[in-house]
Amino acid sequence: MLAPPDQIWVAPLETLDATQRADFENIAQNNRWPEVGSRMMTRVITGQDLDEGWVIVQAGVYRYAVMQEGTMLVRLVIQEYLAAEVCWTD
Repeated sequence: MLAPPDQIWVAPLETLDATQRADFENIAQNNRWPEVGSRMMTRVITGQDLDEGWVIVQAGVYRYAVMQEGTMLVRLVIQEYLAAEVCWTD
């Protein structure tokens, strides 16, 4: 993104209650296909490195998800401990 994010949120996963955790873990799946030839296209078709919308970079170490529905929202989890969300609304 070319502009700074509008919102940044960071918290240990342990501090989220059950509803907050479920909301954070739920990755909205859109019906749009990624760009042809992209890594995400390969992941969508093969399921490789994907787990319910999350891209698993290294199991138990780092995972992320990107949602673009009018806004750009990036969620990530580090060491299955630290959760973060970065959002651009423009």
